[in-house]
Amino acid sequence: MNKKKLVYINLGGFGDTDITVLKHLNKVYDLTWFLIDEPNKNVNISKDEAVDYANENSIKLIVCTRLFRVRSLKNLSFFMNIRNQINKIGPDLIFTCMSEWGWMLQVPMIKCKKIVYGIHDVKMHSYNKSFRLSLAWKLKILTTGLLYKYPCVFSKNQQKLYSDTYHKSIPNLGMSYKNFGSSLLKVSDISNGVKLLFFGSINIYKGLDLLIDAIEELYADGIKNVSLTIAGKGNAWSDCQKRIKHNDLFNLNIRFVDNDEIPDLFSSHHFLVLPYRDATQSGPLLTSLFYGLPIIAPKFGCFSDTYNEESAILYNQGFLKEAIYIASKITVDDYRIKVENCKKIRKNFSEETIAKKYIGYFNGLIEN
Repeated sequence: MNKKKLVYINLGGFGDTDITVLKHLNKVYDLTWFLIDEPNKNVNISKDEAVDYANENSIKLIVCTRLFRVRSLKNLSFFMNIRNQINKIGPDLIFTCMSEWGWMLQVPMIKCKKIVYGIHDVKMHSYNKSFRLSLAWKLKILTTGLLYKYPCVFSKNQQKLYSDTYHKSIPNLGMSYKNFGSSLLKVSDISNGVKLLFFGSINIYKGLDLLIDAIEELYADGIKNVSLTIAGKGNAWSDCQKRIKHNDLFNLNIRFVDNDEIPDLFSSHHFLVLPYRDATQSGPLLTSLFYGLPIIAPKFGCFSDTYNEESAILYNQGFLKEAIYIASKITVDDYRIKVENCKKIRKNFSEETIAKKYIGYFNGLIEN
C-alpha cells in the first residue's frame, strides 16, 4: 500500500517543535520536509542540525536557504520556486505555520488544497502592541482566514481563545516536551541555596523585569539564599539590566544559547521561572518538563495546562515575589516531591502521544 504524500514546510524558528513530530510522521506518510534556512538569524534548528536529523530518520529534506529579509521582493521568486517543487511532488496534504506575504501569494497556486495551518499565537503578545504591528496582524488574520481552511493550535488555552474570538472550534494538536540531550551535571542540594533559571528571549511580555525586582526586594527583606541565571537575549534587556543592584545574585549569559548548552542549564538549576505577563505556548516550559525541572509561573494558560500545584509553584498574577519566597523556604523533601511529580506528568506530553494527534487529524482530512 502506497503511503499518502505529506509536505511539511516551516521556518527554522519552529525547528525545535518540528523535530518532535517529523520522525513519527515519516513512519506513516511519504514525507518531504522543506526547511526555510536563514543563516543570518538565530533559529531553533540550523541547516546542519536539520540535515543530521533527516539522515538519522531517513527523511527527505529540501533545504531552502534565504539570505535576504522578509520584506525583500526576492521572496517572490524564492517562494515561487518552492511552490513549483511542491506541485511536482503532488502531496495529499501540506502542513505549515508560515504566514509570510511571499509564501501566502503562492498558496492559491498550490494544487493541494488541504493545507493545515498551525497557529502558535491567536492574538498578539502584549509587547507587540503598536499601530503598525496591529494593522499587520489584522491583515495576517484576514489573509490566513481566506487562504487556509484547516487551522489548528497547540494548546488548550489557544484553542479556547480561538473559539472565544472567532466562534469556531478548531483542533488542538498539542506540543510535546523538548529533549536536547543528556547532561552530566546535577543540581546542588536545595538547602545550600535555591538556583533559579530564566531562559529564552528577553521580551517585555516575558516579565524578566518583574523577576529581577522580586529577587532584589526579597534580598532587601533578608532572603539571601536565592540566585538567578539569565540565559538569553532580547530587546528588553537594557531595561532589565538597570534593575540589578546586587550583581552577585545574578549569573548573566546575555547571548543566544546554542541547543547543546541547554541540557546543562536545565540540569543545574532548581526551578525554571516563567514570570510572563501573558503567554500562548512556551518552549522553555516544555524543555523543563523533559528535564524534570519544576517551574515557578503564573496560574494561567499553558503553565496551568501543563504543570499542576504538585509539580510547580503556580501563583496568581501580581504575586511573583511571594512565589519566590515560597521557593526560598522549600525543604529538601518537598522539593524532591515536586521533581517526582514533574516526571509523572511528563508522559502525557511525549512525542509519541502528540504525534498521534497530528496523524489522526491529517488522516481525517486526507480520507475526506
